Order: sequence, then structure tokens, then C-alpha cells
Amino acid sequence: MHDPHPHPHPDTARSADDIMEVLSVAVERAAVAAHAWVGKGDGHAADAAATAAMREVFSKAPFGVRVVIGEGERDAAPMLARGERLGRAATVGQTGNGTGIPADLVLDCAVDPLDGTSLLKKGLPGAITVAVLADAGCIVGAPDFYMEKLACPAAARGHVHVSQTPTERVHALSRSLAKPVNQLRIAVQDRPRHHRLVAELQAAGASVHLFREGDVTIGLEAAQGKSEIDALMGIGAAPEGVITAAAIRCLGGHFQGRFVYDPEEVQSGLIGTCLKSNRDRLLQAGISNPDVCFDRDELVPAKNVFVALCGITGGSYIAGIDTPSASSVVTTACTMRTDRLGQTFRTTRHSVP
Repeated sequence: MHDPHPHPHPDTARSADDIMEVLSVAVERAAVAAHAWVGKGDGHAADAAATAAMREVFSKAPFGVRVVIGEGERDAAPMLARGERLGRAATVGQTGNGTGIPADLVLDCAVDPLDGTSLLKKGLPGAITVAVLADAGCIVGAPDFYMEKLACPAAARGHVHVSQTPTERVHALSRSLAKPVNQLRIAVQDRPRHHRLVAELQAAGASVHLFREGDVTIGLEAAQGKSEIDALMGIGAAPEGVITAAAIRCLGGHFQGRFVYDPEEVQSGLIGTCLKSNRDRLLQAGISNPDVCFDRDELVPAKNVFVALCGITGGSYIAGIDTPSASSVVTTACTMRTDRLGQTFRTTRHSVP
């Protein structure tokens, strides 16, 4: 999981700001590219456009980028694929590309150029683009697999665990938040695999908020403790789980994840029908103990973590792209970093052909 020879950390404020700027531009350009396909029913074209735009920015980065969680493992996408190396570093011994960035810096990267493809295809709220940069060797390279996820506010850290039953979780969450169980609202992705989970949460007295797609922003809403969502629970894609863990580290919230490789837990989808081959695939991806529950700091055990996301169709967490004229669009991006807990929003006007 970890690089035995990690590259220097971006210790100066200037280099961290420069890294954050590259990341922000990458998600903004990807969002603008995908926005051209909103409501047009072609999710593949939208995803390809976002991926190409994001890759172009990273290819010009004044530091090295190693893709750990990439785009299109299921589709064998040629761009931003796992293991791809992008960007450039100055000659070793020089002092930094005119940016203050260490000359031989290489960062791990995790991307989801279009989270909420079906939402974008239908012109519905909630589609975003998101990317993470972190110290080399410090992002768990989750393959396109499933992960059971738990996201909730910081007060629940140390009290609410993936290993608990859903009933135990809501009671522990109730105590942590000093909020009656019947006032808790738990977000769960609307999938057949969650029928039992939903039934148990409701039997325990909690309310359930079902959603179709976009568990990254749902998880962030839950972790902040400022929305109507008190927790995210359920099984979703593992790469997005690691990305969510990185962002929640920057927010100070609570996240845990457990890799799911037993076909009986999910029936169909990202994993095959053979339990052993699924486990072997995780081992080959560098997940040395697929049976443990990973905390957010174990999924992204980096000193320096940088996260940026940009709304495309917008939603309760972040605004989508605005089109004030035929020749320009306005993006809203959200950035997060471990050296400054919290989040920052910025709007940017872009010219479009």
C-alpha cells in the first residue's frame, strides 16, 4: 500500500496553494466539459469529455501525478487509468518549477471525473466531478469493487462502527449526537441489496432517506453534521468510498469502510460470482487484509491531502454550473485540505465556444 521511498511532502504554504490550484482547475475544467452533455442521455460521452479535460490539466502539472484510483477500470478506459503517470517534475536538484513546489514531488491521485452519470444523463441534480491528491503511497488503491460505508459527524468517531448492527449504530449515533433515534435521518442508496438494512433502520425508529446516486456528497453532508442527514450507511462503490474518506479527513468527520467481496451480499454488479477469486483480486490490488474495517485515516494515511470537487448539475451540497450567457459558464468548486480543516467555495467564469 505504501511507497517505501516516499517523495518529499509539500511542506510550504506556497507549494500547497499551488497544488490546490492545479486540483481546482482540474475539476472545474472537467465539470465544464461534462456540462455540455447534461440531459442529452449520453453518459459515456459526458464521462469521456470530463476525463479528457481533467487529464489535460494533470498532464501539465508542475509536479508528478500517479493515478492510484482512476477512471474506467470496468470499461478499460485509456485515460486516467490506474497506474498512469502524468505531470512533470523539474530536474532533481533544482528548487521548484517557479512555483515553490519541490522539484521531485510526486503525488498519488484518486479521481472520479463524473460522479452521478445517470443524474447528468437525465438532467437531474447531484452530478459532480471530484479529485484527490495526497502524499505518495498514501491512498489505498481500491479497485472497482464494493465497500460498506459509514459516514457521520465527528462526535460519532470512536462510538459508531461498521462492525455494529444497524440497530446498534443508530443507538450509538443517537447517544453521540444527543439526538433521539426517532429524529435521526439515515441516507441509504436505493438498491435491492439494502432492503434488509432499510427495514432494520426503520424498525429501530430512524427515518431513511433513499437516494439513487451521488454518495460522495451525501457522505460529506452527513460528516459535517449541518444537514438533515445524520449518517450515510450501506454498500456502494469502493473507489468513491476512498475519495469520500479523503474529503472527510479534511472536514474532521467520521468515516469507515469495509470491502465487500461476498457475492451473496450484493447479488450482482461490480464483483464476480466466486468468493475466492474476488478476495484474490483485492489481494492483488494491494489490499493485504480485505476483511478488516478501514478507518478514514487508514484509507488515506497521508500528512497532506488535497480534495476538490465541482458541481455540474448541482444539488443540496454544491451549486451546479450556471450559464449567464451563450459564451460563458460559471462553476462553483469546493476545496478541502488537511492543513486547513473545513472547506472553501469559489466561483469561476469560463468562456465556452
